[in-house]
Amino acid sequence: ELPTDKKIVLLCGGAEFTAGPVVKAARGIVEACPQACVVVLAGRNKELLAELSGLGYPADRLRPTGFTDRMPELAEVASLMVTKPGGITTAECLSKGLPMVFLHPVPGQEGGNALYFERQRAGVITHTVQDIVDAVRELLENPARLEELSQNAGRLYRPATDIICRTIAGMLKGS
Repeated sequence: ELPTDKKIVLLCGGAEFTAGPVVKAARGIVEACPQACVVVLAGRNKELLAELSGLGYPADRLRPTGFTDRMPELAEVASLMVTKPGGITTAECLSKGLPMVFLHPVPGQEGGNALYFERQRAGVITHTVQDIVDAVRELLENPARLEELSQNAGRLYRPATDIICRTIAGMLKGS
């Protein structure tokens, strides 16, 4: 159901990133990036869904989405993900080679994740809504940089299940 003639930008705020900044970021990206469709993953936040739906943008520009179990398919078609740098989300992005724009990382584990991915050139750290909009616009307008981030994200992916199974199989062969 997503437009095939636009780049898909996934926007996920996480529990700590309140509805106000998510709405501002979505609006900013829609206004600054006419070549994009922004899919906002609102989870079970009905207030956020209602606020996004009330903005009046056409569905090929802004797609508010409630809870979904189709994250792998969304990540597969997306050009980039705007998100908090939590472990599960970043792992999903790496598995698809999906570049990330990080929303103001919380110090600690998220901050460490964001710094690691930025140093590995698989993500970009932002601190304000305007930074988010600027980073998304720059990446969508620079296909070579977007591709570099995508390649680096894919390079960092480690399929844990495969690694664990190979290690156990190797141990069993040796016994």
